[in-house]
Amino acid sequence: MRKATAKDFCYLCQCDEWQCDGIADALEENGIHCVAMPYGRGVESQFGLPLSVYRMFVPFSHYERARDFLEQMQSARTEELRKGLLQNIGRLNIGLRLERRLSKKLKIPCERVLDFCADIIKSCGAISCEKNNGATGGFIFCYADECTLTLDSSTYEVLAIDLTDK
Repeated sequence: MRKATAKDFCYLCQCDEWQCDGIADALEENGIHCVAMPYGRGVESQFGLPLSVYRMFVPFSHYERARDFLEQMQSARTEELRKGLLQNIGRLNIGLRLERRLSKKLKIPCERVLDFCADIIKSCGAISCEKNNGATGGFIFCYADECTLTLDSSTYEVLAIDLTDK
């Protein structure tokens, strides 16, 4: 194995097709050349579908700058999504069965489950939005230390809370 040279390309991130163009444009505008390579499951290509995921690579000499820039973009995107969620916090809803299960799992009263979800939105470290292939809506993921909250992006329904094991 050899050491990387300044011109060698290295892996930066993996993103959806719709995110790829924005990230690539922003990197190029900041003088960081990048290459996006389609990546996905063989079944997609078997049916003649375009690969929906891209892996992005940058020259080794620009890797640190690109990574820092990507973190800044993610932080700005998180705050943008958080602002939108907080503006629509009144639309947050949950199915009765899930509310009861989460109440039991979280050891809080049923009427506090949505408040718990709102607190996660307010305090989580990262938020991402992923579109559903072929659908108009998608999913919003709120990543906190203790859990990941999953919401439907069009109805603001709580779909899941995955607690992290500590």
